[in-house]
Amino acid sequence: MRVFVTGGTGYVGVPVVRELLRRGHSVTLLARDASRVPADLCGLVHVVDGDLADSTALQIGMNQADAVVHLVGIIRENRRRGITMQAVHVGGTTAVLEAARRAGVERLIHMSALGARVGARSRYHKTKWEAETRVRQSGLKFTIFRPSVVFGPGGPGRTSFDN
Repeated sequence: MRVFVTGGTGYVGVPVVRELLRRGHSVTLLARDASRVPADLCGLVHVVDGDLADSTALQIGMNQADAVVHLVGIIRENRRRGITMQAVHVGGTTAVLEAARRAGVERLIHMSALGARVGARSRYHKTKWEAETRVRQSGLKFTIFRPSVVFGPGGPGRTSFDN
């Protein structure tokens, strides 16, 4: 299976990509910074330079993909740089959904967050819920998973996923 992964250089994404490869899938990553691709993955994955706001990069990455694993999320905003939860969680997910439909991708795995719900208090959970709603309305086959706190090898204070 050919899988396109957003967030594949992140804390959750790197182990997900390794597992996809271990299971024999062909993986394409969307990467804002290709230097963040771990050395052991170089040559095993195809990297498309760009971000969620880059519709061309999304289309290139999804070309001939069978599925999309959408893992991008933020817990802190940088409003001066336009990096907001609304832009990343909702706008980014919307862009991924639109690109998937255009590319004919039928399957999406979407990482949300425990606590995402109608009437959520925090902007984080509100935007995660709004993104989930768009996924549900997309017409794609989807799976939404909601981790709570994510921790493990390579987390804060660690330097490697190999611990």
